[in-house]
Amino acid sequence: MSGNIVISGSTDRTLKVWDAENGECIHTLYGHTSTVRCIHLHDKQVVSGSRDATLRLWDVDSGECLHVLTGHVAAVRCVQYDGRRVVSGGYDFMVKVWDPETETCLHTLQGHTNRVYSLQFDGAYVVSGSLDTSIRVWDVVTGGCVHTLTGHQSLTSGMELKNNILVSGNADSTVRVWDIRTGQCLHTLQGTVSPL
Repeated sequence: MSGNIVISGSTDRTLKVWDAENGECIHTLYGHTSTVRCIHLHDKQVVSGSRDATLRLWDVDSGECLHVLTGHVAAVRCVQYDGRRVVSGGYDFMVKVWDPETETCLHTLQGHTNRVYSLQFDGAYVVSGSLDTSIRVWDVVTGGCVHTLTGHQSLTSGMELKNNILVSGNADSTVRVWDIRTGQCLHTLQGTVSPL
């Protein structure tokens, strides 16, 4: 959601742009050939990732597809966009950094041994969470893995990154707080009995 706009993605292969005030659909965005698995809105542009292994960059105002990014070989499960670069993670165990204007993959970040389900991107670092139970911190310029964060026992389903502090929620019912500069776990929060 951004301002008065809400974006939804669906199993019907479309995205919809909604007016949050009156609930009306402004645009239906067509182009994906399978389920839309993830979206990320930045200003007036949205990036979508799909089971069709592609990403699409859309203009929210016009509904036009501006760019198509191809290179994953399985479903795209998570995406982040900062207005300059797109970062995507997929069922092919890969994380990719893209220049959407040229539709070029700048880096393919390899190291996970299972599907990538969650991402955070702050312009300097990419953080990826996988079904392999690890979280990896990557340097966006070099494409190198800076740290592998271990301690979770299952899938990291959600993360938030701010000021070099990462909070990760995991299906092992814990929340962990990390310093991504050092790779150290600062806190483990446990209080739920169900997966997060």
